[in-house]
Amino acid sequence: MHADMGGHGGTWLDIHMGFGYTRDFTWLETRKAVDGNRSIRTSGGKATKEGHTFYVIRKPGAKRRMLPCRQISHSENTFTDRSHTWESHVTLKREFSSLEAAFDPRRNRTTTEQPVTLEIEDPGTVRNNSTQQVTAFHGRLHMSLNISEVIPYRKERQEMMLAEFMSSHGLSDKVNRILQFLKIVNESLEDLNSIHQDIAQELINQKLSNKLKQQLSDPLAITSGSMPKWCHEVVTKYAPVFPFEIRFQYFAHCSFGVDRSVAAIQSAQDKSPERVRQRANARTREEDTSRSLGQLKQERVVVKRGSQILEWAMSVMKVHAKRKAILEVTFADEEGHGSGVTNEFYSLVSDALQQRDLGMWICDDLDNTLKKNRNSSFETFDTEIALSPMKKAKAKTDGDLEIAFEVNRYVHRDCGLFPAPLPPNAPNKDAILEKFRFLGTFLAKALLDNRLISLPLAYPLFKILCHYPLNASDLAFIDPEKARHLAQLHEVAVVKKSADLEEDPHRKQEMLQSLPDVEVYCLTMQYAPSSTIHGFRSYDLIPDGGSVTVDIDNVHEYVERMYNFMLDEGICEQIEAIRKGISEVFPESHLKAFTPSELRSMLSGESNVSWSKNDLLEHLEPRNGYDIESSTFQHLVHVLCDLDERERKDFLRFVTGVRVLPPGGLKNLDPKLTVVRKHCENDPDDHFPSANTCFHFLKLPEYSSTEILACRLKTALQHGMDGFYFN
Repeated sequence: MHADMGGHGGTWLDIHMGFGYTRDFTWLETRKAVDGNRSIRTSGGKATKEGHTFYVIRKPGAKRRMLPCRQISHSENTFTDRSHTWESHVTLKREFSSLEAAFDPRRNRTTTEQPVTLEIEDPGTVRNNSTQQVTAFHGRLHMSLNISEVIPYRKERQEMMLAEFMSSHGLSDKVNRILQFLKIVNESLEDLNSIHQDIAQELINQKLSNKLKQQLSDPLAITSGSMPKWCHEVVTKYAPVFPFEIRFQYFAHCSFGVDRSVAAIQSAQDKSPERVRQRANARTREEDTSRSLGQLKQERVVVKRGSQILEWAMSVMKVHAKRKAILEVTFADEEGHGSGVTNEFYSLVSDALQQRDLGMWICDDLDNTLKKNRNSSFETFDTEIALSPMKKAKAKTDGDLEIAFEVNRYVHRDCGLFPAPLPPNAPNKDAILEKFRFLGTFLAKALLDNRLISLPLAYPLFKILCHYPLNASDLAFIDPEKARHLAQLHEVAVVKKSADLEEDPHRKQEMLQSLPDVEVYCLTMQYAPSSTIHGFRSYDLIPDGGSVTVDIDNVHEYVERMYNFMLDEGICEQIEAIRKGISEVFPESHLKAFTPSELRSMLSGESNVSWSKNDLLEHLEPRNGYDIESSTFQHLVHVLCDLDERERKDFLRFVTGVRVLPPGGLKNLDPKLTVVRKHCENDPDDHFPSANTCFHFLKLPEYSSTEILACRLKTALQHGMDGFYFN
């Protein structure tokens, strides 16, 4: 088979079908079919309404002929009247709705089309779902068989599940036990980063990796959705035996539908040395794009910046969740557009999702937090990055109490954000679940378009998304105070159980006397949330739990039920909502291919923004008036080294639109952070820096000293991130 470009108005996949694959092939007639399996089933009956277009073909050995669809009838004579000769250039074509032509030979046509602007209704507008336009999800090929004479042209060996395949080869028990053991070892060591990194390399099976890599090199299998099922099974069930690069390649090529698969394959091929040489030797644009099926379309939406950014984002995702084109966001009444502005949108939505009054996350009451923070200075608040510059300035002058109140509009926890456990009858639960579903779509869109988000989710939440089980030790990364309290009660319960099993009466009496009096805690069989923002004060862990006091005899049951409610029963609906949101973009089961730390890195990059002087000198690129020896560039390096964590995040958002660095840090920032000279008509010391977030350009005036550069840069970071007013 052969892939090529065809048509002028759109992008097509042209497949020249040879007869080398046929065996016991009689004839083929199908007019329309949906995407999917490589083994094509055919039909001489009714045409389906969407998909590929096929033509009638003679059996091997006979004269190759074809009949256009418009001349095909359903009479028996159809199969003997073949008046049109099959030519070698006749192709089977499929149109990709999310790709645009790589090259258009018509005059006055640009290579890249302008982004299509989608209409987004104002938040709160009731949407008629029957008129909402979505893109069909990519499935496996299926064609109905309306006649019995049709024989598949290729056996469906790929339909065999992994377990059946291994069983048929006598490998089931032994291999499954080994793979399952490796999976358990990997999950057990996942929390121990230093040890896990060393052992993870030892778990990789090179033979299986090479086999999967070979399958991923078959573009026809990928773009037709006919990858063998064993690939998905082993990648999602036994991820530790494959290196991250191959698992990520499988995820990018097989999770997002045909259009994205084609784009991912072309992107990988464009980076190969052979393709680089071909592009360098191409004499014309048409020759350069002759092997390209097209590039992803961009679809633009316009939203309003402000207090309703979360509602706007939810409206955007309702329209664009199932679409495979790249989402580009611009802000109303602002000139800027491009990837940097879209990154800003993801950052603003990340901030909005941290609002306390949403009731989504575990948090403390404001009064308790104010007491903790009353003696803190303004600079100690890592959370003040969520405040606007005007509010920051006001907070500095109105005292710590108002500062803490303003800061606590947002949930900020050292352990990260985790869904608050909610009872079945919790107030506003439907609205909360809707936001969790949006969160799933938001995370999935970020993965689809390779966007980084600055949403500090707790590590156990990533474990859940990767289908890792939670245990009691995970509570320390969710609610440390409750974890410490339950751990103490658990020790009491363990000693009590040991005492009950002790046969020596004196020893048993000593063990019981050593136990603390549990009743002094005045606990009942209820869960009490740490904040009243969730709308309930307690939830009975057992029927009428409020009247049951926790004592030495039932403390074990209390601990067990608390763990169950906080780690399972109280969050299961929120987790299910997140998974439904992810499934609107791609199958959420594909996240099983990653470890929690890998998924966190893919979504949020480096958790800590840090760099050294050597890092800056190596990875910052001075251009257009500056070089590495320029005094202003050296001043900038000195100032950036002196920034604290909060200021570094602000600097990254100012230059790139997002507050985090990609995995690997500054060296993997793409494009590289570039410093260019900003030409000023008068004294440069009177001007401020500006930035191009799409290309990561920092436009820096030629300041006379380090102090002036630091002052102007920090002022720009405080007051220069309220909009994009230059295109």
